[in-house]
Amino acid sequence: MYDRAKEQQKEIATIKERTIHLNLSDADCKRISTYAAKANITVSQLLESFIGDLVNGTYTNGSDERDYAQEWFERCGYGMYSEKTFLRYILEEGADVEFLLNGLEGIKKSKELIQMLTEELQKEIDRQRENPEYQYEWAEEDKECIRTEQEELDAAILSVKEWWEEYQAWKKQKNWWDVGEDTAERTFDEELIIIQKWWNTYQNFLGNEME
Repeated sequence: MYDRAKEQQKEIATIKERTIHLNLSDADCKRISTYAAKANITVSQLLESFIGDLVNGTYTNGSDERDYAQEWFERCGYGMYSEKTFLRYILEEGADVEFLLNGLEGIKKSKELIQMLTEELQKEIDRQRENPEYQYEWAEEDKECIRTEQEELDAAILSVKEWWEEYQAWKKQKNWWDVGEDTAERTFDEELIIIQKWWNTYQNFLGNEME
């Protein structure tokens, strides 16, 4: 059973200073500082409070405040009117971006491993052909290892392909609020750049160093 109080305590334990860079005019700096001063809070506390309501966060000011914050988000066009990127699809479906990125990294490493094993096996076969007295005893084991790795690789590629096809189908769906065609047609690699950029920004937000 979901225990909101216990989950909140876990979230509270992770609270620390975060760094966000804002592009504001001098005039807007004064305006937001004035808003905060009138409430006897800092600008940081004001933004923390709003974020909490917008995302139904660790702390919120109440259900009405959360509703108004969400309405503001939608009316600004940040919600249902935003572009249908692969990243948006993954997040809206409740999927795990890290799982996708790890899967793609696994595919890359698997391809490299298969190539290395194949090249090493070929070297041994060539060596045996050149010197009949030389017997390489592990050829069948190597072949089986390559076959197993290839099967796992094929399954991983198929999983990503199905995910991509589901995204393409979702992108074509029309809703009553769609005001026009979503004209952006990107390749998988182009969409992946968007995902990786978001992931890196998120990790930096958490304070995690990226390689």
